[in-house]
Amino acid sequence: MTSTIKASPGERGSSRDGVPAVTAKYTVYTKPECPNCDKTKAYFEAKGITYTAVDITENPAALEYITGDLGYSQAPVVVNNADDQDHWSGLRRDKLVTATMNHAREGITA
Repeated sequence: MTSTIKASPGERGSSRDGVPAVTAKYTVYTKPECPNCDKTKAYFEAKGITYTAVDITENPAALEYITGDLGYSQAPVVVNNADDQDHWSGLRRDKLVTATMNHAREGITA
């Protein structure tokens, strides 16, 4: 079972980021040939954390969102879909560990 929910380039679920409305925990804005993007997605998959992968080279609205609205210039950009203040850029092991701890805590309380 895969934990990836891939977004099609033309789909729009919200006007803020061009991503379809999904129930994934995180959105990972990525681009081709990005080792840190691949590592971030692999980490989420290994921990069973759902995410939506959005290729910013195919989705201009997503690129505008992460550069204009969030102010990032490095991929990947990861956004916690439950907390719009929780987002980061690059391979952030500290944030990935926090995401894993939050995921485990949700499993205990569910």
